[in-house]
Amino acid sequence: MKKRHLVWILVILALTHLSHLMAEKDEIVNPWGPPVEPPGTIVVTRSNHKPPSPEPIQNSIPAKPAVVNAMVPLPASNNSEADLRETLQQWSQAWSQQNLPLYLSLYATNFKAPKGMSRSAWVMQRTKRISSKKKIQHSISDLSIQMRATTATVRFTQTYQDERLRLIEPKTMLWTFKEGRWLITLETTE
Repeated sequence: MKKRHLVWILVILALTHLSHLMAEKDEIVNPWGPPVEPPGTIVVTRSNHKPPSPEPIQNSIPAKPAVVNAMVPLPASNNSEADLRETLQQWSQAWSQQNLPLYLSLYATNFKAPKGMSRSAWVMQRTKRISSKKKIQHSISDLSIQMRATTATVRFTQTYQDERLRLIEPKTMLWTFKEGRWLITLETTE
């Protein structure tokens, strides 16, 4: 075999090896792939496209700026179903109004965040997602509450809408009556 052929074979082998290395690197880090989010989370990106005007949904009160780290004192309640329904409505309205202090204050300090996320990381994620929206509308339908002594399992269909997204999905929440008020300790979206 001539030297010239040997050089071409070596160049082809080197290029083949290099392309395999690049392909392996692409499989490990894919900057163009979608982000991985826990089930039930909502990720919205901004676009110049203006969607058609959405149909009205309950709780369409204009958003107010929120102070994120403020503690919101809530009136003490008893552990009745009526008080739980009222607190659930406050939670929905706080989300719609983007009232982060009230919204976050309805989650217990021992709230179990999804996918093993720490509560502080979850709070930062929720704060960023909620405050980045121009307008949020949230409503609850098909409500079912199973009361126990100091806990309740709440199931309902939630309708969520912002400027880019509309979701209608079932949600389950575990509420605990603690320190004179109902607080969310767990929530799942199917």
